[in-house]
Amino acid sequence: MADTTALQAALPDYEVATELGRGAMGIVYLATHRALGRTVAIKELPESFAVDDTVRQRFLSEARVVASLDHPHVVVIYDFVDRDDHLALVMEHLPNGTVWDQFVHHGLAAPRACGLTLATLAGVHHAHERGVMHRDIKPENLIFNAEWQLKVTDFGIAQVLTGDETFGTEEGAIVGTPAYMSPEQAEGRSCGPPADVYASGAMLYEMLTGALPFPDGESAMAMAMARLARDPVPIRDVGPAVPEAIAEVTMHALQRSEADRFQSAEEFGVALAQAAAFTWGPDWMTESGTAVTGSRAIEVAARTTDRRSFSQAGTVADATSPTVSEAPPASDQSALTLPEPGSVPEAAETVAEEPRVDGPPPPLADERGTGDGDFFPGDVDATAAPPTAAAPPPVYEDVPTAPVLPLQREHPRGADLNQLGPADIINLREVRAPGSPVVFAVAAVMVLLLAAGAALLGRGDDPLAVEADGILVDGRPLVGDVPIEVDLTEPFAFEGPVEELSATFLGIPIGVPTLEEGELDPSYLRYSGAGVIEFSGETPDGREVRFAVRATNSPFPTAPFVAAAMLTLGGLASVNSNLRGLRARRFRMGPYVGLLASGAIAGGAAAVLGMVLLETPTARAAVITAALLGAAGSALLGEAYRRWYRRRRLRRVAIARSRR
Repeated sequence: MADTTALQAALPDYEVATELGRGAMGIVYLATHRALGRTVAIKELPESFAVDDTVRQRFLSEARVVASLDHPHVVVIYDFVDRDDHLALVMEHLPNGTVWDQFVHHGLAAPRACGLTLATLAGVHHAHERGVMHRDIKPENLIFNAEWQLKVTDFGIAQVLTGDETFGTEEGAIVGTPAYMSPEQAEGRSCGPPADVYASGAMLYEMLTGALPFPDGESAMAMAMARLARDPVPIRDVGPAVPEAIAEVTMHALQRSEADRFQSAEEFGVALAQAAAFTWGPDWMTESGTAVTGSRAIEVAARTTDRRSFSQAGTVADATSPTVSEAPPASDQSALTLPEPGSVPEAAETVAEEPRVDGPPPPLADERGTGDGDFFPGDVDATAAPPTAAAPPPVYEDVPTAPVLPLQREHPRGADLNQLGPADIINLREVRAPGSPVVFAVAAVMVLLLAAGAALLGRGDDPLAVEADGILVDGRPLVGDVPIEVDLTEPFAFEGPVEELSATFLGIPIGVPTLEEGELDPSYLRYSGAGVIEFSGETPDGREVRFAVRATNSPFPTAPFVAAAMLTLGGLASVNSNLRGLRARRFRMGPYVGLLASGAIAGGAAAVLGMVLLETPTARAAVITAALLGAAGSALLGEAYRRWYRRRRLRRVAIARSRR
């Protein structure tokens, strides 16, 4: 049992009593609100995730939305807490156990399984309309309150802890429940409502047959990956007693492609409700022992028995009315057609109907004929014409009462986030098939070679503009753009109508030499100047004088050489440090930003160092080019290294697993 002391300190308004249970995504405690005396359940998210700033931001965003959900089949959230590194949701206490408890210990008859699924879909659709995905629908997350009303719990928890994508661990564990996971989740992609439709369909499949759609997985990863490669086992192959109408709707929810499934939870619920009513009659919900509220479309469809009301997607043609329009032409009939429930003569399908009109549906008259809008099993459409006298009453299958028990009392478990941290999980796509580093490695080498060329060969050099007529340096006239070689360790001859000169290196002032009696004394330029230095001055008549000299003295003790060398080595060391940061299990943007900065520093400094050592002309364009190429090459190198290290570590895990 967990120690409640720290949680109690973070929740002074509640008396935390004891631990109720724990799942992969948190621990649930029983507590009482001190002022209200209300018994509540508190779900605390894993502590290692609560200290992550990204998780906390998602928690505050999602918790507000989840707390605003108001539906009979969605657990009520009273409060959410972010205090002292604790993230917790305070919700209503649900004392009567889970659907999984009933399934394992007592079994579920087919109508009961369909009714529970309808209640789930009604609640899930309400959440979807408000932008909240569940992403972990399973029988353990369907819990009964004190009045035995079904409540869906854990909305938004997966979104808070892992974001939009599906994550796993290098050891092959999956964040989520692989038994019910949709293909897009198993692939690590972001998910929409069809993902929750798939999970609900997989859950219904198991409750109807006792078996999972993909029962042969040896591990959580194998079970999740199976749905990417093949379709589920046809439900009637493992459960021949499942009515064909219900079987078709269930399999339609389990299509591999999201586009081929029901596009909303309510669409699935309407199709399932009407399939059950068509098979067992309009009173089947009473026999199921389940109450479904909060979705008029599903409630009405549960009493709609006309086979013609199934549309091409397997849904009711008019989800707001228990009667439907005439059947479409044969060429437009749905691929999802229903068999006869029992031996029903063809004439029994014909029901005289009033023509449909646009606008709201007509009021329903209940069994008492009040027409007050309170719907009960057996309510009829007050405006519908009675069946023709010649039509015999429909014949329905007997409502099955034999319970189905699960063949697997335990499923492969997902990752336990109570024992992990954000850095321990990675996108499922990388766990399943980490990307090859070859392309990024080749690209990195090519870009870094270009950076070296820019640094060493002076690509993109700025031309030296010589504007110094009548100037003699060390007794030699200036010719074109070619710098004159001089030794800056001692004075040299200088002739020209200039009284003062200033020296720059890459546009940066580095000193002012002394001009006396036809001689230029470099002074401290011998320490601050290296490579090609540009001198500039002005004649008495206002004419600009500019020329360049190439320092032939050793560059090693000069300031440009020392600074460029230190920046180059520092940049390379920073690149190495950021590469090590990419060893984390989870993708992080920080090391890539560091690689861009350190690569730019190293590239630009290396260009300066090359200019000093090779005595090439100063070129700001070359420095900028080398810096940009260095940044790009470092980022590409980082991605190649991350992929290589990931593949190496996964191979080690696979080898260790095979030796067990």
